[in-house]
Amino acid sequence: MDLALVHTASPGPARAAFIQAYGGVDVARALRVRGVGARLSGFLAPYAAAVGRPALLATALVGWVERSIRRSTPLGFWRSVVS
Repeated sequence: MDLALVHTASPGPARAAFIQAYGGVDVARALRVRGVGARLSGFLAPYAAAVGRPALLATALVGWVERSIRRSTPLGFWRSVVS
């Protein structure tokens, strides 16, 4: 769960530093983390809308799009930190 939270809430350089300090991750874990991160962003968006937090809503939606829809390499960021 800690990796999913970092993946969801942190920009690329902060993510990379955390993953390197964590000791790296294998490919299967990287894919699971990306999926959980997408779900977390998806759950956060309706909450942000319901409580009237437009900045949080925007961040959640951007995170969801980046983790769910974007057509980049399957591992994207993770490719550089997978052990």
